[in-house]
Amino acid sequence: VLGAFLLLGGPIIVGAFQESLKAMESLNHIRELKFNLNNQKVFLNRFLLLDDSSELIGYEEATRMAEKSLEAIQLKNEGDVPSWFGDIRAVFEKANNSAAQIIRHYKGGHKLQAHDTWATDLFPTMQTLFEQVSSLEERNSQYAVTLFDRIRNISHKVEMVVGGVFLMAFLVGFFLYVSLYRAVMKPLGILKEGADRFGKGYWDHRILFPHKNEFGVLADSFNQMAENIKQLSL
Repeated sequence: VLGAFLLLGGPIIVGAFQESLKAMESLNHIRELKFNLNNQKVFLNRFLLLDDSSELIGYEEATRMAEKSLEAIQLKNEGDVPSWFGDIRAVFEKANNSAAQIIRHYKGGHKLQAHDTWATDLFPTMQTLFEQVSSLEERNSQYAVTLFDRIRNISHKVEMVVGGVFLMAFLVGFFLYVSLYRAVMKPLGILKEGADRFGKGYWDHRILFPHKNEFGVLADSFNQMAENIKQLSL
């Protein structure tokens, strides 16, 4: 029974775990993307406020890491890319184009124009991108929790089934033990007691069995032997 349960339920359990791992991996990629997008904004703001070109190095690294996170998400969903991915990719590229334009204006000495572009174009675009990624993170987090609850329920059912199988095995074993004792051990005890009495010379003793099975036939043989010895001793 346990083997049949594992054969039928095994693929379900393995599939649930694989789906859960995939959901957690996707959630990690989304959180990495959100983290890198935030770093992009922080480094670019520092560059605009401090006029420190070294901040651009951090911005470029954050942009590269955000692009890598997007590629990881696309690769994870290869062959079945969801519709939201195209929307996030389009907004991400638009934000990067606006940031590149702001950096050119700033380096060219048009700081006021750079700040205006940031306020009217880049900031709303980044806000939209953050909202999309945050909403995606929330949906995937809820989906991961749902899968976790499903696995926990499956594990609970597995525990119940395994426990039930072992309880059934115990009851069957106990029943077999009682049946074996009644069918074998008790008749053997009666035969042993009769043989002991015959050995002590009580030839009038008879071994009585209610059932005419193999033990009954053996008891009759002992009784006949005792009767023969009794007759010979007269």
